[in-house]
Amino acid sequence: MNTFFDFWCATSPRLRLICWGLWVIALCGLSRIALSPPVENGRDAQSRLHQANLLQWRTLHKIAGSADEQRLVSDDNALPFSPFDFQQAEMQLVSWQPSAEGGELALKGPWSAIPPVFRQLAERQMRITQFTLDPDENGLRITLLLERLNDG
Repeated sequence: MNTFFDFWCATSPRLRLICWGLWVIALCGLSRIALSPPVENGRDAQSRLHQANLLQWRTLHKIAGSADEQRLVSDDNALPFSPFDFQQAEMQLVSWQPSAEGGELALKGPWSAIPPVFRQLAERQMRITQFTLDPDENGLRITLLLERLNDG
């Protein structure tokens, strides 16, 4: 064993560098061959994955189409929008600035009362294009820029 090390140390640095490079290339090649899946199985798996994705997209498209139909049916049952509907025990109406497309609604209340506002607006066919949430002395102040969904 010592003769190998003696021989290795006696060789020139150039020869040691070449041998080291060849070993690295050989090990990389062997690891690539060992770790890469067979080409045919890879193509089969990719084909199966493509078919599964295609089926999933078709299913989602059908679901989205039925959801659009349900939304169109439920548009007739939509509640009319009134900013006074948001004046509740926990939530206070601060201001309402109507515009041709919708308007700007400002409310004040605790954090727990803010998420239901989004649901109520959706029930009244109102789209939120912008909103800001600012701290207030007694809770939070939310300012919403609204548009009607049926416009456009």
